Amino acid sequence: MVLLCFVFSQEIGSCLVDLIEGKPPPVPKTFKVFGALEYQHDVLLKKAGLCPSITYDKLKKISLESGVELRILVCIP
Repeated sequence: MVLLCFVFSQEIGSCLVDLIEGKPPPVPKTFKVFGALEYQHDVLLKKAGLCPSITYDKLKKISLESGVELRILVCIP
């Protein structure tokens, strides 16, 4: 189940990056929100140790450049 979660998250992230980078400006804010959500999801999976090798550099860049701010309160012991 964890492997499926990792593969799903990685594929969704790469699909969003391709969509956002391939779309001519202006990119709809909705795409950027989904990119920011996926970035936060990937960070959570990595910090929880479920997907230690997941990469999210491009999603982080898209999220920071978009100005979309998402706040998720997570308590990981």
